[in-house]
Amino acid sequence: MKRVVNCVFLLIPIIGLAQQPSSEPFFRYQRVYETESVCLLLRGDGAVRWEKQDGLNFAAREGTIAPEQLQQVIKLLSDPRIAKLEQREIVTEMVISYTEAVQLAIDRGDHWQELTFGTPKTVKAHKQALEPIVRWVSEIAKRNLVASANQTATKCLPQPKTVEPRLATTAAAATPDRAPAPVRPWRRPFLVRYSRDYFYRTHERDCAVIFPDGHFRMEHRTQHRADDEPSAKVYEGDVPPSAMEQLRGLLEAPGLVQATSPETTPNVWMREGEIVTADIPRANGPQNLEFHRYFGVVAPGKKSEEPGGKAGIKYEIAAPKVLDPLREWIKHHVQEHKGKPLADHTGNNCFPEEPKP
Repeated sequence: MKRVVNCVFLLIPIIGLAQQPSSEPFFRYQRVYETESVCLLLRGDGAVRWEKQDGLNFAAREGTIAPEQLQQVIKLLSDPRIAKLEQREIVTEMVISYTEAVQLAIDRGDHWQELTFGTPKTVKAHKQALEPIVRWVSEIAKRNLVASANQTATKCLPQPKTVEPRLATTAAAATPDRAPAPVRPWRRPFLVRYSRDYFYRTHERDCAVIFPDGHFRMEHRTQHRADDEPSAKVYEGDVPPSAMEQLRGLLEAPGLVQATSPETTPNVWMREGEIVTADIPRANGPQNLEFHRYFGVVAPGKKSEEPGGKAGIKYEIAAPKVLDPLREWIKHHVQEHKGKPLADHTGNNCFPEEPKP
């Protein structure tokens, strides 16, 4: 049985260290360990919201921390091992033996910094910088916060006006008390990012990102076991104008424009499965689609060797037929014209960015 890691770009609040109105978010944190998820949202005036979800159990706490505690977390987030780190430097494996991930969202004043340590290996690799932050969050929750009157899960997300999608191609819109933040130099406008993960004994991932000028980058990644290093082949090329016109038409098809992902994303053990995702910038924000097909799912609460542990059934969330035209377009115009792999490229799961010099 395998557990897989799917690299999906989520809508994440971008918050931070710069001078901001006191009510503005300052730092967002989330840590997932197996079935437990803990998140925290910190504002400039020291106001904190903390949430913990463990299976069906949920708890939310709120409170205000002292100025010295605020300065303490500023110091932790200013550690060069965090402050100078870029997502492209965090190389993740695709197959894991257990779930552990940490996500940070920090406003550095002149740019948004978002870091996702999505697997146990990446968390361990940056343990010295992450562990003090994890401890700080734990101590704040124990000593400074009380049960919130709002026991509805918010995932510690701020109000929409302070959210900038990770896949945005322009800076956040100006608000009366906040000027637009510049886009990071390596951000690159794109039309669509598509990814398909297939896992049965071996985990394979094929992804492609298409840019407005017709340039594309494609990757094929493979990992056999949790302790293996994933191998990657990276390709680049250009799509002719006629095919780009066809792609723009596919992306504006009503069925795709109106499509949404299921509200729940399963975290299961299975023998075989498929995950298909598409990220498409829209005028009102990014559209993130994710669909699953799982076979041989371990029944909830069961181990694979226990009676009923191997259900042997298909667990399907919304057949991704809406993405079939896009899949076919990528097959004919990208995969069949990808050429030879680039030398000395490890890949970045087709994140839309400029190549690192």
